[in-house]
Amino acid sequence: MGQARVGACTLHRLLGTVLLGHLVACTSWRTQAVAPEALVRDRAPSAVRITRIDHSRVVVHRPVMEGDSIVGRPNEGDSTHGGEAPVTVPLNAIESVAIKRFDVLETVGVVLLVNLGWCVAARCLEAEGVP
Repeated sequence: MGQARVGACTLHRLLGTVLLGHLVACTSWRTQAVAPEALVRDRAPSAVRITRIDHSRVVVHRPVMEGDSIVGRPNEGDSTHGGEAPVTVPLNAIESVAIKRFDVLETVGVVLLVNLGWCVAARCLEAEGVP
């Protein structure tokens, strides 16, 4: 019976780790060296974070080029619902543009640290005789 309990505990930890990995998938905004219009046109990112020349920032989801402006949605939702006005940022008002990038090393590091914490906690409880 003890082996089955240990196996179930290990499976729960494994599933918890996988779930944690998906929840904390470490992403960060990375400023791009290309022109904003080239980024939107050539890479078709799902979202961009625009820093305006006045240093204010706005995230534009599903950005497209319309004339001399980047236009998109203010949130990730479906554009047919919510009635939110599109976000429009003229190219001459843009200081920089960034896209979200997934960071594999950061995500793996977080998951490993959490697993280490779980293992230490399990060993401490085991040493105290808690099943």
